[in-house]
Amino acid sequence: MSTFILLLVFVAALVIGYKVLSH
Repeated sequence: MSTFILLLVFVAALVIGYKVLSH
C-alpha cells in the first residue's frame, strides 16, 4: 500500500516536471 502511494507520487512528480520543462 505504502509502496503504491510512493510510486504514484513519483510518477505524478515526473509528469508535472516534464510538463514544466516542456512548457
